Amino acid sequence: MKKTWLRNQPWGFTYAKVMVITASLFLILFAFSLFLSKTLLAKWFDPKHAQMEANKKLYELALKVDSLP
Repeated sequence: MKKTWLRNQPWGFTYAKVMVITASLFLILFAFSLFLSKTLLAKWFDPKHAQMEANKKLYELALKVDSLP
């Protein structure tokens, strides 16, 4: 009788472990995305930042138009 490799595993396979690992990975991914949205990506999601950028471009355009002969 041949022994399969799966039967010789010391850690075993259970659906509970799969669900715990999946839930842990999901929570880690969720925490990482929350961290990014609060820090590095905050300026992209902030409407005030978009308004400030639009005002800056508008001001530069107004300066260019005013300097035309």
